[in-house]
Amino acid sequence: MGDYDEWVGTFDPIDPGTDSKLDDVAFQLYSSGTTGRPTGVILTNANFSSLQTMVYGASPISEEVLSACVELFKPCTFWQAYGLTETTGVVVSLPPEDHDPTGPNAHRLRSCGVPGPGVELRVVGEDGNDVPTGDVGEIWIRSPQVMKG
Repeated sequence: MGDYDEWVGTFDPIDPGTDSKLDDVAFQLYSSGTTGRPTGVILTNANFSSLQTMVYGASPISEEVLSACVELFKPCTFWQAYGLTETTGVVVSLPPEDHDPTGPNAHRLRSCGVPGPGVELRVVGEDGNDVPTGDVGEIWIRSPQVMKG
């Protein structure tokens, strides 16, 4: 198998100009299969034409890519969600008002947001002490929704 970037580079970087209809498949996801085998979930262009809010998370996104998406999908709003299996879902979020790449809070695009109700959060160093804002550390979360143990 060859290099992905090399393969992509063999194509012209232009819009092929393909027309699409509202009932054309735009995206396919798979359910987790918790009650059986994973099932394909198909979304059409109609699903995306009524999109109002884009919730994202699960992995880092660069400020450049996020800013481009915010502009591309206007007037759709964006909402960052951060959580873990151990926290039984979202514990920190960055709301739509903090997704303005040209506004006074543009620096918040690099943040996962603020803790939700009942969530206590610290970012600590190897010594267990809080690190200064902007430094790398381990995230400690305390909340009634965190798993036992």
